[in-house]
Amino acid sequence: MKVETHLPPIRLTADTWVVQGTRSLADGSVLHDNSLVILAAEPVLVDCGTPANRPGWLADAWSVVDPLDVRWVFLTHDDLDHSGNLAQVLEACPNALLVGGRALGDRLACAIDVPLDRCRWLDEGEPFEAGDRSLVTLTPPLYDSPETRGLLDLRSGVYWSADCFGLPVRAPVAEAEELDAEEWAEGILAFARTVAPWVSLADRRIWDDLVDRFSRHPVGTVAGAHGPILRGGRLDRAVDLLRRLPELPLVPQHREPPRHSPDRHSHDPSAPTGGTAMTTHDQHPDQIDLEAYLDRIGYGGPRRATLPVFEALHRAHVGSIPFENLDVVLGRPIDLDLASLQAKLVDARRGGYCFEQNTLFATALRAVGFDVTPLEARVRPPGVPIVLPRSHMVLRVDVDGSGWLADVGFGGEGPLLPVPLDGTESIQPLGRYRVVEESGAGLVAQAERHGSWSDLYSFTLQPALAVDYAVTNHYTSTHPTSVFVRTLTVQLATADCRHVLRGLTYTHQDADGDETREVSGPELHALLRDPFGIDLDEDEVERALRATGLADLPEPGVTETRLPEPHVAAR
Repeated sequence: MKVETHLPPIRLTADTWVVQGTRSLADGSVLHDNSLVILAAEPVLVDCGTPANRPGWLADAWSVVDPLDVRWVFLTHDDLDHSGNLAQVLEACPNALLVGGRALGDRLACAIDVPLDRCRWLDEGEPFEAGDRSLVTLTPPLYDSPETRGLLDLRSGVYWSADCFGLPVRAPVAEAEELDAEEWAEGILAFARTVAPWVSLADRRIWDDLVDRFSRHPVGTVAGAHGPILRGGRLDRAVDLLRRLPELPLVPQHREPPRHSPDRHSHDPSAPTGGTAMTTHDQHPDQIDLEAYLDRIGYGGPRRATLPVFEALHRAHVGSIPFENLDVVLGRPIDLDLASLQAKLVDARRGGYCFEQNTLFATALRAVGFDVTPLEARVRPPGVPIVLPRSHMVLRVDVDGSGWLADVGFGGEGPLLPVPLDGTESIQPLGRYRVVEESGAGLVAQAERHGSWSDLYSFTLQPALAVDYAVTNHYTSTHPTSVFVRTLTVQLATADCRHVLRGLTYTHQDADGDETREVSGPELHALLRDPFGIDLDEDEVERALRATGLADLPEPGVTETRLPEPHVAAR
């Protein structure tokens, strides 16, 4: 461990000092290794630094308080970056008692000769008096050792959080406000999942109770071993970030350490100039309202990057958000920015077509922790012999070392569940699917229709760029020859049936076969509500009919057709 340049102690309040220490990490970032001195009537030393910086730490600590005056040495837990100089401290402070959790003595005895006559073991929430103030042991919500205890000074409102709220930084800073807000938030979350990976297994109700219990205490300032000082708005946001942890993946992605806020817009000579080659629409997972999205699709299960979660999310999305082009035929722009997608598909409970659906789904998957790559595909409609442009968006999702095709935006006979990319057949509630290799085309997604395999679309694994979707989306939603401009369509697939509306032809597909009927213009408003869940004004429905040439058609007769088709049980 490389110790960084010496940093002098800093004054936190009138009678509280942070003894600073830092170390370099393998990626070039810096981690704080701090301790605390409370100049109470009976002075208290909180944690004892690392052995790698022993001479400097001892000199700094004794520059703040005379070791002969120290009456209490509070140890949060026995990790070396907190207890590394404990033997030297007890020797230098003969009048001090060692304070900590009840199991601490047994754990410390493996490394040093613990003077039991100088120890006082406290339970969670138990106070001790330091002359002119009460100090309370308060376990932080997040910890890497079950014996960890934080310490709250009821007089100053300063709370020592041990490892909680730590993060690596580009360079050591005293206050969290000095760091770029968003990079700081990402760093807090990444460090928390590294220190305490168990949080992904925590029961959400219990976790919320832990955070609430912490929030109820009169904490005004937070200092900790591995991060800058938290106050005010940054402290409030840090607590809110803690609440998100059970929703996030077990292993955080690598994040650059946060920089100082004044430098966030400074010129970086290594940064690219001009456009950037994005593989998505630059949607950031932390910008999605994940709670609202999951409520929209009716999903209340675990939020971990596992195959069962991936399949459940895919199935829930397809069964809840209809494939539809009503805004296209109404002449409205199709915006692919995340705010617009959430406003339409989530808040307004509308549907959309592939670019909207799969962009929203990809962002939600990333928020849960999945590795997602957007791709382009060439649709292959039945009976169309020509090669069509890449006008369809699909996703590659990698889970546990395997690649999967995800597509919640195909409509029609699209898959209800993800499909393996390795050619394995996927037996799903509404059919069979597979991905096969084809010379010259790359990969082809296929569905079984009436006992034989039919192509849905071809695609490659070359990642798509945001500009690719922007151009194709513009053509698909505005060009007069686009099928989406000329034809009204609404489709929804649930676990046991498909509902397909093309023009005024409505088809209900289930295990018994297909039932098809023509609907009248006046019926369309009710049909959109049930089964598709789309609530448009009658005037909007009328305009959609006029735009697609359906408004003046004669009243249809009703026809029913049964096409028996084998029903395949879910895997």
